[in-house]
Amino acid sequence: MDEDSLAFPLPLGRGVRVLAAHPSGWVALDKPAGILSTPNAPSDLKQTLLRAKFSKKDEAYVWYDEQQERRLYFICHRLDSPTSGVLLGSTDPAIARRIRSLFKERKIHKRYLALVSGMPRAMHGRWKDTLSTRSEKGGSQVRTAVKAGRAGEPSLTEWSVLRQDARKRLSLLSLRPLTGRTHQLRVQSAHHQLPIIGDRTYGDFKVNAHAKKNWGLQRLMLHAEKIQLSDPASGIELSVESTPPREFVQLFDN
Repeated sequence: MDEDSLAFPLPLGRGVRVLAAHPSGWVALDKPAGILSTPNAPSDLKQTLLRAKFSKKDEAYVWYDEQQERRLYFICHRLDSPTSGVLLGSTDPAIARRIRSLFKERKIHKRYLALVSGMPRAMHGRWKDTLSTRSEKGGSQVRTAVKAGRAGEPSLTEWSVLRQDARKRLSLLSLRPLTGRTHQLRVQSAHHQLPIIGDRTYGDFKVNAHAKKNWGLQRLMLHAEKIQLSDPASGIELSVESTPPREFVQLFDN
């Protein structure tokens, strides 16, 4: 399953590459940090997943190849612009609808890498929190963890420690979200005193400044490493991994 399985070439955005593709229509793309999953405005087209217009109505990128309309249906998961890693799309609308339903049924498993500030007391565990949304000055919306019993969305994440550096007070975590809340991993990491390096919304300003000055880390250190699903009903079987950028491990080698 590779790029040769595509029915037609995709107008890939800057640094975007095809990780895997299947004749049935599904496509796994590798998104660099700084690239938008979908445009917010027409002026965003130079920094989006595909160099093509996006139809919000159809949830699809649309372009013309040799006067023939082409589409990549964007499946219902997003990566924030500063997050890198694997994303799914489909050139077939029926496959797109099926994978969307699998997301809703929580039959798609995702795994992330996060470089965080701090040292967990255990080597693995599960975060169970309730996330809510609040308005900030200027009208922006942010997520926050609230006390048990308060209104909000139950959010579950399994985590484990992959590498640690006691001197730098850094940990590399493997995160597996069991629910799909907006900014879930970023909010839960910060709530559990393990803010993700480079998170300008939920992270630690001093930690981010230190990481930039001393280690040259300027991005959000969150990477969507793997997506896996098995759906005998539709015959869709996939397991796709995106190699994490070097900066996720280089500090542990020094």
